[in-house]
Amino acid sequence: MNIDFYSKTALMKLEQCSKSFFLYKKHPYLKDKFSVDKQLTFKRGHTIGELAHQLFPNGINVAMQTKNSLQAVELTKQLIESKTEIIYEATFVYNKVLVMIDLLVLSAAGYQAFEIKSSLKITDVYLKDACLQYFVLKNCLSNFEDFFIVTINQDYVLEDKFDVKSYFKRRSIKTQGEKNLEYFNQLARNADLLIEQNAIPNIDIGTHCFKPYQCDFFGSCWKNINLDTSVLGLPFISKEVLFNFHNTGKRDIIQLEENDFEKKNFLKITQAIKNNKENVDLVEIAKFTNLITGNFCCLDIEVMSSALPTIKGTKPFEQIPFLCSVYNGTQFNIVFESYEGNADDRLIFAKNLINQTKLFTYVLVFDKTLEVSVIKKLAELFSELKTELLQLIEKFVDVFELILNFNYYNPKFKGNLNLKAISSALNLDVTYSEIQSGLHAMQVFEELRSTKDLAAQEILKTTLVNYCNCDVKAVYELFGFFKRLIKTN
Repeated sequence: MNIDFYSKTALMKLEQCSKSFFLYKKHPYLKDKFSVDKQLTFKRGHTIGELAHQLFPNGINVAMQTKNSLQAVELTKQLIESKTEIIYEATFVYNKVLVMIDLLVLSAAGYQAFEIKSSLKITDVYLKDACLQYFVLKNCLSNFEDFFIVTINQDYVLEDKFDVKSYFKRRSIKTQGEKNLEYFNQLARNADLLIEQNAIPNIDIGTHCFKPYQCDFFGSCWKNINLDTSVLGLPFISKEVLFNFHNTGKRDIIQLEENDFEKKNFLKITQAIKNNKENVDLVEIAKFTNLITGNFCCLDIEVMSSALPTIKGTKPFEQIPFLCSVYNGTQFNIVFESYEGNADDRLIFAKNLINQTKLFTYVLVFDKTLEVSVIKKLAELFSELKTELLQLIEKFVDVFELILNFNYYNPKFKGNLNLKAISSALNLDVTYSEIQSGLHAMQVFEELRSTKDLAAQEILKTTLVNYCNCDVKAVYELFGFFKRLIKTN
């Protein structure tokens, strides 16, 4: 029997855009490829989901014992009839809506459902997701008692042993679930109508392409939009403002005029793209570069920020610095701590960081947000180093400010203002490694800490150091680029 179910994912797409829902059901091959960061986020979710099984151990995992949705639904039905106390991935269908429940637990009052989220907070998306599952369970289980969203406890601190019950916290969504029963009933009907019509809905692009997340079919729907010339490719400006231009006929950047912008700085970007020429504020760039009158270095810090803390005294998602590169134009100096045996080596890291930077008058960074946050935390932890660590922050000069303040913009940036993209656009003398992002670097570091193979550890460490060195050299080269602009103009 071939039944076309609507998964939770599908119906959440219908909420965002009917075209996205239809493509997901009928033309899934058009989906964009997942980025490395998104893949790593999914992996984290699976890891935390499996960990949550320890809240109610020794359950039966439906997904492990079945091959398809129909088998999963049938096995779940059998387990419910036999009053199985703990079920993982219990699968139910109502009005073609199919849901898989992370944890289903039989209490004295009836079955309680638990949806596990690898985050600290309950978002609107998570709440809707849970209410949809509540809708199905309400109509499938006669003894359904309550539904909980389970998140990570932001106040949890790892002690000598991991405490799974303290690590998670739960919140009932029963009240919201009851209020939204008819809403999801109607959403299921709408899904039926769209599938019966068997035609791709004629939905234009809009802000919904990004809310709550960028759509998986972005590449397909936006394939005819040239972001190099379209107003929709302008950086810094809200999507609402850009689509207001787009929907009122001003679709090309060359159509924009000075009075279209409340913030006149946006005009600088527009003019740069219109003229295919960099916007350069020589006065402000000269002020910035002239600040650096003494010896300087460039600095970049990499952190691990795991949902599951492994170092005693740390919290979920706490930023733990493990790598720092300091570059003076000729030499890279590295601070690296692997936290072997899960020891808290942040004091060692902090001392080495101070030693590597204390002789410099200025320390150049790119977007100082992370570095400032990490160093302030170290100063909070180690009072004996507080003065020196805070003095280090006072030495910071953030090269990103020249771009953030619209003192320089190059149309080659194409709206992408991360350091790697800027380095590529300006042809700076930097060759990046295979690591794609800070999140990717975290994953490589976790691999290094988990392997016992010493040769593999060295390879992974070298990969991480090369990535950090590329970032810090890019900062140096970008500052040099701005200095040359002043000399040649």
